[in-house]
Amino acid sequence: MKFVKAITTVDAHIAGEPLRLIMNGVPLLKGHTLQEKQKELVENYQAFRRIIMQEPRGHAAMNGCMIVPPCSEKADFAALFMDANEFISSTEEFVMIAAAVMVEMGNVQMKNDVVAVETIDRIFPVKICIEDGEIHSVSLQKDCHYELQYNASQSAISFGPNESYVISHTKHLGVKLDMDEFIELKSWAHTTRTSLSSECSSILIDAKQIEEKRFKTMVQKKNGLVSRSPYVRATCACLALFREEGMLQEGESVQHENITGGTYEAKLMKYTQNEMTVQITGRVFITGMHQFLLDPSDPLADGFIIVGS
Repeated sequence: MKFVKAITTVDAHIAGEPLRLIMNGVPLLKGHTLQEKQKELVENYQAFRRIIMQEPRGHAAMNGCMIVPPCSEKADFAALFMDANEFISSTEEFVMIAAAVMVEMGNVQMKNDVVAVETIDRIFPVKICIEDGEIHSVSLQKDCHYELQYNASQSAISFGPNESYVISHTKHLGVKLDMDEFIELKSWAHTTRTSLSSECSSILIDAKQIEEKRFKTMVQKKNGLVSRSPYVRATCACLALFREEGMLQEGESVQHENITGGTYEAKLMKYTQNEMTVQITGRVFITGMHQFLLDPSDPLADGFIIVGS
C-alpha cells in the first residue's frame, strides 16, 4: 500500500452528539475572513470532506470540524464545520465540543475560564469548568427570538424563517420515549414533522416530570436524522413552551434528557415577551484519536454514503 496523505483527528461527543476534529492535514485555505475560507472549502474541498465524514471512515450522521487560525484577534481559535453531506454553519453543540477538546489537548489557554471560538456566524464565548484537573462541564449561552403557536397537545415554534419545530407530547400520541420503541417513534416524528412542514424539525416530548424540573425528548431534524444529543436549539424550544405553560420561571434550571440518555442542564437566564437567553451546560468526552490514511489505489478512497441506512 502507498499512502499519499495522513490526516490526524480527535473524536469527541457531548451528550451523545459526535464531532470529529481535524487537527493536522487541514488544507491551507486562502482568504482574509472565515467566510472566505469557508467559500474555498465549498468550492474546492468537497472530496476532502467526504473522505473524513463518509464511510468507510465515518457515517451518515458524522459531524466534523476543521481547526484553523482565527481571523479575529478576539478569538482563541477558529472552527469550520461540516457533516457527511456538506459544509455547514456553526452549531452550538459543535462549538462546545471544539472548545473543550482544544483546552483538553493543551492547544489553547483559557482566559477567566472562557474560550472564544470564532465561526462563520460569530464568536462564541464558551465557559469551561475544571474540577480535579479535568474538564467537568462546558457552558454556552444562547439568545433566542421566537414565535410560538401554543396548543396543549402540539405546539409550533419558529426561531426564524429557516428554523422551526413542532413539539408533540407523547402522552397524547400514546407512545413511550424508549430506545426499544425507536422505529415507531421515528415514524411518529416524521408524521408530526411533515404534517406542519417538511422544512421543520420534530420534537417528541415526555414532560411528566417537569414539576421536578426534568423532561425527555427525541428530536428529528428536518433532514430526517435523529439528534444524538438533547440538541441546544430543541432545548430552547422546549423552554419556551414551558415558559408559556407557566412551568418555568426566570433563573430556574431543568434537566433535558435525550432518548439516548445524554443530558443537558438548561437555565432560563432571562426572559421577555418572545425573547429569552438560555444557558446550556453539558459534558464533553474524547472518544478517540486517529490517523486516517489515503491510498489512491483504494476504489472507495473518496468515501460513500448510503441514504436511509
